[in-house]
Amino acid sequence: MIKFIEETHTYVVDGIILPSVTSIIRKYLGKSYDGVPKYILDAKAQYGTDIHNWLEHYMLTGNELEQTQTMELSTCQFKDWILGNNVRALATERPIVIDNSVCGTFDGLFTINNKIYLIDYKTTQKLDKEYLSYQLSMYKKGLKQTYGIEVDGLKAVWLPKNDLMQVIDIQPISDEEMGKVIDYAINLTE
Repeated sequence: MIKFIEETHTYVVDGIILPSVTSIIRKYLGKSYDGVPKYILDAKAQYGTDIHNWLEHYMLTGNELEQTQTMELSTCQFKDWILGNNVRALATERPIVIDNSVCGTFDGLFTINNKIYLIDYKTTQKLDKEYLSYQLSMYKKGLKQTYGIEVDGLKAVWLPKNDLMQVIDIQPISDEEMGKVIDYAINLTE
């Protein structure tokens, strides 16, 4: 069983603390937010959290949460996309474990025009497709191992603040590269 402790962003599986997909990928790819002032990170994180919560609630219930004026452009575009593409949520915010070594929580498992996609929401001003390729590929593997579910593809729903939403196909990393990332994670925790 996977337990997620939100306050510390900690995953515990069978009494063992495992690293998160996001922390492993950032280290593996050498990506960080060093040099960005904390107040900017906090503001961006709050917008991202608010959008994620709104989208998750909408996908699960069909009802809207209260939103700030800043969120309205993103949420209106998201609703239009949902209605125009026969999008249905199969699951949202579910934890996964990969090779008993790394954990994560995917944003959404959706059917889009009768195909199954693993979805990640991004609210960043710039979209890092390389990072997303690693993140969603690891989630895809974890989804198969944890729940026995295979997907037809990977997509990013990109909702930059005060800009147009885009839905972008993400190419998975190779099995060989996945093995390297998993080995890297195992070596970090030993």
